This record gives sequence, C-alpha cells and structure tokens, in this order.
Amino acid sequence: MKEKSIKVNAIINAIKVAMSIIFPIITFPYASRVLGTENIGKVQFGSSIIVYLSLIAALGINTYATREGAIIRNDKEKLQKFANQIFTINIITTAITYGILLILLIIPTKLIDYRLLISIQSLSILFSTIGVDWIYNIYEDYAYITKKSILTQFISMILLFLFVKESQDYYIYALISVIASGSVNIVNFFHARKYCKFKLVKNTNIKQHIKPMMILFSNALAIRIYINSDVILLGIFTNDYTVGLYAVSVRVYQIIKDMVNAITNVTLPRMALYANQEKEKYALLLEKLFKSILTLVIPAIFGIILISKQIILLIAGQAYLGANLSLQILSVALGFATIGNVLVNGILVPNKMEKHIFKATVVAAVLNILLNFIAIPLWKQDGAALTTVIAELTVCIICLVYARHIYQFKNLKRTILISFASCIAIFIVSELVKYFIKTIFLQTALICIGGLIAYVIVSILLKNDIVIELLEQLKDKIYRRS
Repeated sequence: MKEKSIKVNAIINAIKVAMSIIFPIITFPYASRVLGTENIGKVQFGSSIIVYLSLIAALGINTYATREGAIIRNDKEKLQKFANQIFTINIITTAITYGILLILLIIPTKLIDYRLLISIQSLSILFSTIGVDWIYNIYEDYAYITKKSILTQFISMILLFLFVKESQDYYIYALISVIASGSVNIVNFFHARKYCKFKLVKNTNIKQHIKPMMILFSNALAIRIYINSDVILLGIFTNDYTVGLYAVSVRVYQIIKDMVNAITNVTLPRMALYANQEKEKYALLLEKLFKSILTLVIPAIFGIILISKQIILLIAGQAYLGANLSLQILSVALGFATIGNVLVNGILVPNKMEKHIFKATVVAAVLNILLNFIAIPLWKQDGAALTTVIAELTVCIICLVYARHIYQFKNLKRTILISFASCIAIFIVSELVKYFIKTIFLQTALICIGGLIAYVIVSILLKNDIVIELLEQLKDKIYRRS
C-alpha cells in the first residue's frame, strides 16, 4: 500500500475537528437559548451515562484494532481474518452493553427520571459499532472520515433548526444527533467493503485479543471516569443549571483538545508500524510530533484564558457567564491532556506498554473522584474543572516516567521557551484589541487573527523550526501552483 502523507492526514483531521468547532458555534447558541440551561444539563447528564456504556461496547477495540491492523494491513488475507474477529467481538460486547442498560433503567434510581432520554441516546452505541471507524484508521483513510464527520454535522444542524423550537424539545435534540450519526455509520459499514467484507465468525481468537483489549478498555474507562465523573457528581451534588454551565466550558475545552490531538491521533498507525520495523524513522517522527504539539497547545492555553468570556458569550450567551472561570481552569488541563496524549499514542501504545497507561489512569481516576467529593460542594463547576487539571497532570507525569525509557526529551526545551516567549505577543494584541474594540464578535475575531499573526512572527524571529518548516512548505506549494 502506498504510504500516505502524515502532514496531509494531519491537515485533513484538523479540518474535521475545525468543522466540529464551526458547527457547534452555529448550533449550540441556538440550542442553549431554546432549550434553556436546565434542559441542556439534562441532555449532558444523559450523555455522561451513555459515554460509560459506549466504552463497554467498544472494549478498547478502536485503539487495539488500529495498532494491530496497521502492522498487517498489506496482507489482505490476514487483515480480513483479523477484521472479522474484531467485528464479531464488538457485536458481542454491544449486546452485553444493552443488557446492562436494561438493568440500569429498570432498577429504581435517579436514572428513572431520564429513562426516555437515555434510551434515545443509547442508539448511538449500536450505530458506533456498525460504523467500524477502526478499519478507516488502519488504512489512514482520514479523507473519508472527515467527509463523514462534516456530513453528520450538517445533517444535525438542518434537523436542529427544523425541529427544535421550544424548551421541551430536548428529546428531539438528543434524537437528532443519533439519527445523523446513525445514518452515516450505516453507510460506513457498506463503504468499508472496499477494504474488507465483514461477517460474524465462530472463531474470534478471543484469547489472543482479550488481554490487550481489556487493558485498553480499562484505560479508556479510567480516563472517562475522571473526565465524566465531574458531570455526574455535579448532577448529584448541585443541579441541572450548574451542570449546564459546566457543559459549556467542557464543550469548548473538548473541542480545542480534539483539534490539537488531531495531529497525534493520525500518527498512531504509522507510529505502530515504525516502532516495530523502522526505529530511526520512529524517533524522528516522535520528536517532530512533540514539537508540533507544544507549538500549538501553549498559545491555545494563553488564548483561552485571554478570551474565555468572549467565547462563552458567543457560543452560549449571557446566561452562561458563570462558566468563565471553569473554562480558564480547564485551559490549563488542556496542556497536560495533549502532552499526555502524545506520550500515550506516540510512545506507550505503539510500544505495547498499555499496562502503564492503565496504572496512570487508574491513579488519576481515583484521585479525581475523591477530590470531586471535596471540590464540587465547595466550588461547584470551578471545583470540577480544578480536579480535571489535577487528573490530567497526574496521567502526564506517570506516563512521562515510563516513556522516558523510549524517548529522552532532550530537544524540547528550546521549543517550549520559544512558544512561551511568543505568547507575549498574543497578550499584547489581546489587550490592544480589548481597549479599542468593544463589539464582542469583532473583538474575538481580531484577537484570534491578530494574535495568531503576532505569534507566528515572533516564532520566526526566535527560530521555531516547526513554524519555519510549515511556512516554507506552504510557500513551495504556492510557487508550484503559480
């Protein structure tokens, strides 16, 4: 198979995430105003339950299948056999998940009040299994994944404006997301036949697959616990209004984190291949990946802190300004989370060290839950954000301890110092724009554009090799086309 460009894949994946920013900017202000803070909180609470169930159905399959499948993707016969085994296991875990859901909705708990909402949202579990995204990751078909993502969001947006008209339409709001993603995932299943034809098999070779899958599942579960327990405990200790506030800050945090992580995530198949076969290429790719992430995430943190109020006003409105501080706190978590993602998907997973990831995330999950019992009653959504920072830092430190045996981190100090120094330019631009411009939209746009230009200029002057290389590549492409 012809090796695809990682840079092109990263750009395509970044476009996908950028679209996931643009569409919510269009739709979330409408939904938040129509449904109200409490009903947005209900939808978020239901989603937090479904996230855990989705993890059980997924069972670490996406990461495991991507890593192992990337190594054998040039052998059609082996890949076909492997894909059928993984697909069959995924169908079984999905059936088990729905059994667990049925029990949860029958026993008398607070979930009974959300029975219909959770039932609607649970359809996404089945559609996700059918979507077999991992086969597209194996073959690095990020162009198709991006097209699918944009189509899903476009369908959701149209349906939202057509059918969500009043506050009680939050059931319809939940159903729209399921319908949009479900229809595309069904198409995915049939489109995947270009790579292999899925069928259920008796021999799943479960003994070979189950151990690494369970470790990756346990890791994903632990991560989700310390990310999602915030919302659940906010729902228990506070009210739907507070959950709604936190939902806004988490949404912004998650979108930006996903966009930065888009670069890391597209490298996993190639990292797995190089780590097993071409060590020198692996080391070079890893160093460039670290430098790229640091160059992106450091100004992102500064930017969120500087314009958090403007972001909230634009995407949710005045009623959600109580989320301002929690968003600023979460921006700090952004740095630890994205660096931790490189350590995990760039070093530990490709080198089959997932048991260390599990240790890190279990420690972080336990710490996060314990701290939430203290922080949420005291500081509500701000306390939940603070515990997320501590959890992400914990994972980052523990993974760093294990990853240093693979990578020495000697050449990153200069990139970090240049990135922080360049952020001074963003601060100056921000203060000038805030002083002279008072319109929120124009103010935000000018800070983002002006801050980016200032950051790039200072980075060039200080000789940030990642920024310089990117600009040279852009210049070469422009010359070729002219």
